[in-house]
Amino acid sequence: TAEVYAGLIRNIENQSFAGYIYSQGIDSATSCGQGAWRITTEYTDDDSFEQDIVIKSIPNALSVVWDPDALELDKSDARVCFVYSSMPKEEFAEQYPDAKEVSFEKLDKSITDTYGDWYTSDNVRIAEYWCKKPALKTLLLLSDGRVLCNDDYAPDVLKSQMMDATVAQERTVKSHKIMQHIVAGAEDLEDPREWIGKFIPIIHVMGEETWVDERRVTYGLIRHAKDAQRAYNYERSTMVEVTALQPK
Repeated sequence: TAEVYAGLIRNIENQSFAGYIYSQGIDSATSCGQGAWRITTEYTDDDSFEQDIVIKSIPNALSVVWDPDALELDKSDARVCFVYSSMPKEEFAEQYPDAKEVSFEKLDKSITDTYGDWYTSDNVRIAEYWCKKPALKTLLLLSDGRVLCNDDYAPDVLKSQMMDATVAQERTVKSHKIMQHIVAGAEDLEDPREWIGKFIPIIHVMGEETWVDERRVTYGLIRHAKDAQRAYNYERSTMVEVTALQPK
C-alpha cells in the first residue's frame, strides 16, 4: 500500500514539474524568509468530470499572509490564510460583471487609507481567504472494528456500509471544514467553496525565524548580509570617486 501511495505521489510531482516548484519555494525562503506553493485539483480535460491533484507554484511568496498565531513550522495549526494578487480592472469587470467596488474604509469610516489599496485606478486586488469553519461530526464504532463518520453518508448509504455490523460505540467530536472565499475588499466575488482536505492547501516554506519578546521575526540569507554589502558598495564608490578626481 505504501508503494502504491508513493507511486501516486511521484506521478503527481512529475506531472506538476514539482522539482522546479520546490526549488522556487526554497529560493524565496532563502531570499525573503518565506516561500510557498499550493495543492489544488484540476479537471483532467474539458469534456471530463475526473479531477487530478496538482502542485502549483506561488511566485510571490510575500502575497501569502498566514494566521499570526500559527506556531507549527508547516502552519498546519493556522486558522486563516490569505493569498492575494492583482487583476486589471477591465479583466475584473469581464470576469465578475456583478461585483461592486466595496473597500473596507467604505464600511467603517474609522479605517485609515492604509487599507484603501484594494481598488486603484488601474488594478483590483483579489484575495483567496482560506479559513477553518468549526463543525461537529459523529463517529460510529462498529462491532466489526470499523469506524464510520455518520455525517459522511446518507441514511440508506450508511445502512449499506454497515451491512451486518452493529454500532458498538458512538461519540461526537469537534472538527472543522476548510472553506475558500474569493474576495475583493469587502465584496464576496464567488460562493464559498469547501476544500476536501482537513488542512489549508497552501504549503509554507520557512526561512530563519527568531522570537523577540512575543513578536516573530522571519528573515532570509540576505538580511544579515546587507550591512557588509553597503560597506563594500561605499568602498568601491569612494575608490572610483578618488581615482576620477586625480590629474592625468
